Amino acid sequence: MNDLIVWMEATFGAHIEWKQVVLIGMTPLFLVGFAIEWQIMRKRGARQQFYWKDILTNLTLGSSYQLFELAAHVIFVGAAVFWFWDQRFFTIPVNGWTLLPIFLGVEFCYYWFHRCSHRVRWFWTAHVVHHSGEHMNMTTAMRQSMLYSITGWWLFFMPLVLLGVHPAVVFILYACNLVYQFFIHTESVGKLHPVLEYLFDTPSNHRAHHGRNDCYIDRNYGCADHLRPSVRHLRGRTGNRGLRHQASGLQPQSADPQLPRIPCDVARRGAAGKRDATLETPVGTAGT
Repeated sequence: MNDLIVWMEATFGAHIEWKQVVLIGMTPLFLVGFAIEWQIMRKRGARQQFYWKDILTNLTLGSSYQLFELAAHVIFVGAAVFWFWDQRFFTIPVNGWTLLPIFLGVEFCYYWFHRCSHRVRWFWTAHVVHHSGEHMNMTTAMRQSMLYSITGWWLFFMPLVLLGVHPAVVFILYACNLVYQFFIHTESVGKLHPVLEYLFDTPSNHRAHHGRNDCYIDRNYGCADHLRPSVRHLRGRTGNRGLRHQASGLQPQSADPQLPRIPCDVARRGAAGKRDATLETPVGTAGT
């Protein structure tokens, strides 16, 4: 991996947006996976999760997200990330001994990014777009907001960079996590072996994360593994997706009322930007 990074940076420059390089490169595989998912659900007579206007919205949001992330990286994120790299305490090599600990470190950082994206309104302004869809299929993973770079998703991974993990390694491994997540946004796979359900974020667990039952609110923040498998003991199924107070799923960017509420949070005593549980909090169904 080190040799690949050196070659890419020598060829294309140091400030490569590695996350988007991986995700854009994986797009053909994403489309093939979606086609297989559609065929499986069609044969089961369960095509209700494939509302084509919603799918078109997901693809449009995914494309705009990728383009904006690339632009933001060129304008300011890349320079900011390498500023942190220049301040690093150590330099950690990437080899067979360090790759797994680094991967777990990336997962740990993602957990806190994802948790804050649900608990803190500033980060929820971006993440709300992902949870505004009412149908679950693989294109739901592409339902992303252009606000992520502005709200600062990348800041959550800077502790690893300060410790001495090269930014390219951090963001390539993060992209691998996101690739995995694409394939768990599906109704086509049921519950897996209990050990797998306990250890990993499976399609069943992630369906729980996207539901809207009150008792499953803000669950399953992990990406590939379960740092806190908090819905293992819950059962049942409702099939409801999206937000508690659902706006039009076809216009998620214009429907978000979160930004105007931030000054109210700051002014309210003890709030510190934390969302009220009674607002547009996404809630989950049981793992099925």
